[in-house]
Amino acid sequence: MAEAIAFDIAVRLITKLSSIALSQIGQLWNFKDDLDDLKRTIARIQAVLLDAEERSVTSNVVKVWLHELKDALYDAEDLLDDVQTEALRKDLMSGNKLTKEVRVFFSSSNQFAYGLKMGGKIKARFAFIQGQISELKLVERDLPVETPFTAKRRRQTHSFVGKEEIIGRDGDKAALLKLLLEKEFQSEENVIIVPIVGIGGLGKTALAQFVYNHERVKDHFGLRMWVCVSDVFDVKTIVANIIKSVTHQAPNQNLEMDQLQTQLRDKIDGKKYLLVLDDIWNEEGEQWFSLKKLLMGGTRGSRIIVTTRSHRVAKITSKCQPHVLEALSDDDAWSLFKEIAFEQRSADSTNPAFLEVGKQIAKKLYAKDHKINVPTLVQLWIEQDFVKRSNSNQSLEEIGFGYFKDFAERSFFQEVEGYEYQKMTWKLTSLQTLSLFVVDNRDSHGGDAADLSELSGLNNLRGKLKIRNLGLVKNAKEEFRAANLQEKQHLQSLVL
Repeated sequence: MAEAIAFDIAVRLITKLSSIALSQIGQLWNFKDDLDDLKRTIARIQAVLLDAEERSVTSNVVKVWLHELKDALYDAEDLLDDVQTEALRKDLMSGNKLTKEVRVFFSSSNQFAYGLKMGGKIKARFAFIQGQISELKLVERDLPVETPFTAKRRRQTHSFVGKEEIIGRDGDKAALLKLLLEKEFQSEENVIIVPIVGIGGLGKTALAQFVYNHERVKDHFGLRMWVCVSDVFDVKTIVANIIKSVTHQAPNQNLEMDQLQTQLRDKIDGKKYLLVLDDIWNEEGEQWFSLKKLLMGGTRGSRIIVTTRSHRVAKITSKCQPHVLEALSDDDAWSLFKEIAFEQRSADSTNPAFLEVGKQIAKKLYAKDHKINVPTLVQLWIEQDFVKRSNSNQSLEEIGFGYFKDFAERSFFQEVEGYEYQKMTWKLTSLQTLSLFVVDNRDSHGGDAADLSELSGLNNLRGKLKIRNLGLVKNAKEEFRAANLQEKQHLQSLVL
């Protein structure tokens, strides 16, 4: 995680160090060469970050180096922001030209001279960090172009599970068996699709394995097939894997799609079958429907189980209500934790001290009823620079809320109350803590200029607020008035 953050900050810093505005300030006080040196140093460090990422998994020394680099990058970014912000602030207050104010700003009597001294220390830190590259034997690497063939594949699943491997879930087992075996199912289609939805690790695959291997299910369906779909949804590959599951032999790789679909329909048409499509991520309806058409020839009573983290996938694949997995009960969670934690050391499972610690850990792993305030979460994402604008006129809050909706659709959050962006905006007005507000450069994406007016209604803010990237603001006096800063009477400090 540290290397990913470091890479993003390094990119931002190189962009800032290349800006015309900062270059002009550097020329006025004769430290442009220092800025250029810093940019070259950061670029050289950035080139080895991919190697550092892989090495940090097994090397604590490289991991420490990455954290030191991240801290230095943050400090350098803060210093550059302070330089640009102070120059803008003096220009706003005096109304004079920037050139005159920058000379005063960088005079030896100015308290901000301390910041320049800090700049020297930051430069020395980067020189030291760069010097460790050869000592750590880090090498430059080009960023790979990721394709479906080079992307990391998710784990492949199979149909077998031992009865002792499934803990709890008695209600879920009964409900799914009923969905598979019930004859009086209200549907016009012969083949009914049953989605199982839940966050990663809840046991969707294990539950599908259980019902797939249940004796009643074996007796009920003349044909059973299991295919792990995972993150690459390729219809031709899925069809070939279904055929392979039936015949226990892979079809000829030279066959065209038309030949494969003929083989598939020959195997399943007119039969009451059960097909499990495990771990579907694809949310493109067109791809799913092109596969579904080939699967509809089964006789009445046929079932397709789809396991997914995404509620959107469930809606696309089926008209039925999905079976949503909830968290395990406290007792079942504890049983599962014991089985994993004490697998190799059964004697510890009766030790009172170990049991007490284990119960505390289990409670933290399956914490219930923990509520997350969506507007606050979105603001935290913005503060950490996780929210990116790409060719959009939306505000950062709108984009961040879109991220939240995507996460919620993929079951990263559970029991989400009905949020709309308008409601979120209204709730933001009651926000009391906002440590950092980042002005976004909309001009670089073809939109409007950066707008501080988004702060206008946040009059309940308390504590400290820092506004970053003021150098990006245009029509500064108007936007400061629109930000309504004078009404934020509860703030203890405002850093511009």
